[in-house]
Amino acid sequence: MPRLPAVLKLKGKISTGEVWIDGKPVFAERSLAVCNHSPTGFSWGYLGSGPTQLALAILLRYLSKREAVALYQDFKLKFIANLPQTDFETEIDIREWIAGARAETSDNDL
Repeated sequence: MPRLPAVLKLKGKISTGEVWIDGKPVFAERSLAVCNHSPTGFSWGYLGSGPTQLALAILLRYLSKREAVALYQDFKLKFIANLPQTDFETEIDIREWIAGARAETSDNDL
């Protein structure tokens, strides 16, 4: 599992559903094995199955399966669903978001 960067540089191509993080492709296989939301691939810019699969795939790259599963729906709501339904390039302050999500999850577990 790669080290969690401070900022993710995401790029997506809407016509193919391809997504890259820091120039490296994001693949669906691992996320599909965890939860099969969208066997047809990734998408973004709305609250559907393609964005859900993408959110899970991104978090599984950096977090344990348990933590990724706990956080990916919120990650989708915050970042993936808000991307434009076009090709995109963006940066996400992932380390800060995860720290806040972890703190919120801990508070809710009390």
